[in-house]
Order: sequence, then structure tokens, then C-alpha cells
Amino acid sequence: MFWVYEGQPSVDCLFLCTMETSFSSSEYLFYWHLRQDGCIDFKIKLSGELSTNLLSEGEEKPSHGVMVSPGVNAQIHQHMFCARLDMAVDSHKNTVTEVDIFSEPPGDGNPYGNCFNVKETVLETESDAQRLYDANKARCWKISNAEGKINGQTGKPVAYKLYPFTSGTAQPPLLTDPTCRVSTKGAFAQKHLYVTPHNDKERYPAGEYTVQGTGENGLPDWMSANRNVKGEDVVIWHAFGVTHVPRPEDFPVMPYVSLFSFVASLFFHYNSLVYLLFSAVVRLQDSL
Repeated sequence: MFWVYEGQPSVDCLFLCTMETSFSSSEYLFYWHLRQDGCIDFKIKLSGELSTNLLSEGEEKPSHGVMVSPGVNAQIHQHMFCARLDMAVDSHKNTVTEVDIFSEPPGDGNPYGNCFNVKETVLETESDAQRLYDANKARCWKISNAEGKINGQTGKPVAYKLYPFTSGTAQPPLLTDPTCRVSTKGAFAQKHLYVTPHNDKERYPAGEYTVQGTGENGLPDWMSANRNVKGEDVVIWHAFGVTHVPRPEDFPVMPYVSLFSFVASLFFHYNSLVYLLFSAVVRLQDSL
């Protein structure tokens, strides 16, 4: 684990926490970016070697892959991840809402047909809180304080928003058929978001032993109790991944990035960078 402080002094600084792990032929590099505007970005860089195989005798082109070199097939595949996010927005009691953008129909309140608005839906139970991302609705999820901590400008609870796929295109959940063994073990990857009450024993969404396990004692089992998550000490499980259709440019070593972001939403009174710029100006004046 590495902690790095980089950027311009007092204005555009970034606190970076990184970790690297190897699995099979892949190298995964994890980056947490803690920014001075209060936002948090998470980035994964996928590197390592492509998983490839030689074409069979008489096979001219691969049926489920891409030819990346003469006679070499790189399979179409997915990399699936799940971030366990133990939330505490200004206290341990939080409420999660799904935020969608929608077009308002023409009428008295929309005479020119140019209005669109925001709809928030409270996720009250674990069955409610199994969600898929929808790019057509600019969907995100808001985690709000449930103990009366109010933003002074809006009068609404202080909050952070989880924005998925903030770099690159939105990605689908797990694409294997429900009858497939991969779907059984990776059931957590069939949605993009889950919310559960906090429990220290609930750590791994695919169970304690992911590789040799059966998928038991993971998210599906925990959420079968359909517990309340409104105004509770909640854990957000954000499942995301990369559906990789290989390119010759990925061979033999591949670079790839997937990312999501936590953005302050009603948490500050103003853009927090304004205070940094003001303090920098004051220090400059004092030095003259």
C-alpha cells in the first residue's frame, strides 16, 4: 500500500492511495484519489498479459474472440469487481436514494416542452436496494445523513453521491447465463448496486472463499432476510466491471481503466476549493 501526495501546493492537490495485485495473467492496479474539493475517485488499471489460445486445426477465425496475432485468439471476457463501501455521511445513520433525470410532459408547468427534472426514490429494504445503472436517466445514488445534519444553503440533509462509470463507457453486469457456474459464484455481479445493514462478518460478496467456493454465504444469502436499510448504518456494495473485447493493441500486454466517483452533494456550503484559493491569496498578500 502506497500513500502519495501530489499536485500544486494548496490549490490542486491530490492524496493518492494505491495497491497492486496479481491474479492469473492479469495485473490489477487500484487507485483511490482523495481530492481537495471533497470528492473521491476510484480507478482500476488492468494490465498484464491477455488470456490467449492457439486456433484449433482447421479453424480459420475464432468464434468467441479476436485474432490478435497470426493463429492467436484472445477470448472475449469480463473482469468483475465489487467495492464494499462502509458509509458514514456525517454519522453512521444514512439513507440511500436512487436519483434519476426525467423529461416533464408538456403542460401548464412546461409550456415549451423544455423542462426536465430529478426524481429521487428511497431504497427502504434490501430487496428495494438491488439496482442496475441506467445511462438514459443519468442514474446515480445519493447517500444522505439520517440524523438531522442539514446543509445550510438548501435545508436538505448533507449527502454524497455515487456516480458509476465516470471514465469510459458504462458497462453491463455479468453476462453469463443464470444456469452457468460463473453466475452462481458471481451472483453479486448481476446488479450494479446493493445496500445492506452494516455487519462486520459480511465482508466478501461472493463468500469467504471466492475461487473454490460455491457462492454461498455471500450477498444473495445475506439479502434474503430483506432487512431495513432506511436510516441505518449501511454498507454500499458497488459491483462494476470491464467487458473486454480484445484488440491487437492489447497484445501482449494490456492497458485498461475502470472508474467510479463519490461526489459531495449538499455536503458543503460552497465549492471547497474557493476557501483554498482565498487562503492562498491571503498568504500571498501577507508575504508582500
